[in-house]
Amino acid sequence: MPDIIPLSADYAPWLAELKARIHNAQQRAALAVNRELVLLY
Repeated sequence: MPDIIPLSADYAPWLAELKARIHNAQQRAALAVNRELVLLY
């Protein structure tokens, strides 16, 4: 079984920032879709 490589100290904040950016992009996309649906109806 291979040894586990330790993570660097800045990995956790980087991952948290990445997750936040993805979540924000998903929210913006959902809002854009909803806006277009309202305009369509």
